[in-house]
Amino acid sequence: MSERPTGPAPTAADRTAPPGTPEEDSATKQARRRATAEVWIVLGLSLGQSAAYSVISLAAKLTAGRPLAQQTATLNASRSARPYLDLVYQLADVVFTLVPVALALWLLAEGGRNAFRLVGFDVRRPWRDLAEGAVLAAVIGLPGLVLYVVGRELGITAQVVASGLAPYWWAVPVLVLQAV
Repeated sequence: MSERPTGPAPTAADRTAPPGTPEEDSATKQARRRATAEVWIVLGLSLGQSAAYSVISLAAKLTAGRPLAQQTATLNASRSARPYLDLVYQLADVVFTLVPVALALWLLAEGGRNAFRLVGFDVRRPWRDLAEGAVLAAVIGLPGLVLYVVGRELGITAQVVASGLAPYWWAVPVLVLQAV
């Protein structure tokens, strides 16, 4: 009868081969391939899905028979005519949007690492992080806003409706959750 190990389960770090051996090179390549696959899966779940639906929506608008400038694109559309069912749809959308984030954090936490610290989500440098975030938002957001305004003036873009939600008590909290 063999004895079972009583300590913690071995981690990936415990299974590494000695440095400079062919096994180490193979393990390193395998770890790199796995990390690459994990990144592509998370990107596919988040950005890939969004990009695919954006292309489909643009194709639908371009083939609708009306000029693009006469159409609208609603960012936060109502999902139901019944208010509480619409609220449930909106909250479910927020939750399902966060699933790829949870997956990414889970994958980063392998081996007991602090996933939040790895992505910079901590309070060690709040003012610097706030400044960097503001600069990043400006670098990404301002060119997009300028492009939209120029496109509207040229008559080649649809009008963006920020919210198609009816003015219910829950509309503002839901919009804030969706923005975060």
